[in-house]
Order: sequence, then C-alpha cells, then structure tokens
Amino acid sequence: MTKQRGVTITELLGVFASALFALIPFAEQLSIPWRDGDSYDDWDAMAEALWENLVVGTIVEAGPTSSPLHLPRYDFSYDSYPFSDVLVVSGEGPELLVVQRIVLDGTPIARVMAARVRLSDRVCIGHEVVLLGESSVCLVRFGAGGSNERISEVFLT
Repeated sequence: MTKQRGVTITELLGVFASALFALIPFAEQLSIPWRDGDSYDDWDAMAEALWENLVVGTIVEAGPTSSPLHLPRYDFSYDSYPFSDVLVVSGEGPELLVVQRIVLDGTPIARVMAARVRLSDRVCIGHEVVLLGESSVCLVRFGAGGSNERISEVFLT
C-alpha cells in the first residue's frame, strides 16, 4: 500500500516561490532580467515551466477532482476571470484574491500579486500584494448554479 502525504496549495506556492528565488543567481550570471517590470521572454518561460510543473502538475497528478483544470495563465492579468478554476488567497465574501504571480522585486520574501475579483461577475476590480506566509491559498472550482468547491490540500503518493 502506498502512503499518501498531504501538501497544501499554500505549500505548493511556497515551493514554487523558493524555486524562482533559487533561479535568480543563475539568471543574473547569464544577464537574464528577472525583476518585475524588467523580465521578458527568457525569465517568463522559466517561471511558467516551473508553475506548470510544480503547482499545476502537482494538483493534476494528485487528482482532487476528476474534471480537468482550467486555470488562468501564470503572470497574466485579465479584465475578467471566466475560468472554471482559480487559485485564491483565502477569504470569504463578495470578492476573491486570485493568484497572478509571485512578486519579484529583490526582496527574498514570498509575496503574491493577486487580482481582486468580484465574485458576482468575476470582473477584476484591482490588485493587492499579499504575504504568502500570512495567508493560505486554495483552489476554487466554480460549479453549476453558483456552487464553489474549495480545495486547500492535495495528496501525493
């Protein structure tokens, strides 16, 4: 029998942030811009590959649900969030803080840039930076009839 180990979505984002921070010295050695506002295709491709493999791939492989994930792309800003799935900084109420990216400004503290999204119509109404260590993150799956499933932990084998 294979033993399963639980990992939270927050921990997955922490691992992802640590991987990005670990890449910075190599990017600097190769003169690849990595700071927010300066980064371009090379850094973006590395960050997106890590996102897909460390965060999205882990959630998919753990299989908390049988339907496929439809998440927004990493580090993309949208006017609205019609996606069936989003990673959200925890909180209840009429708004969601949807994870967009890890803030990379030279500070080695994991912070998340999140889109403030109205739950009623999923329109982006602003942005907010949230300290990852002081918040929890979950996967929100929007269902039919306004039902939402919140998944905060996945199980690895």
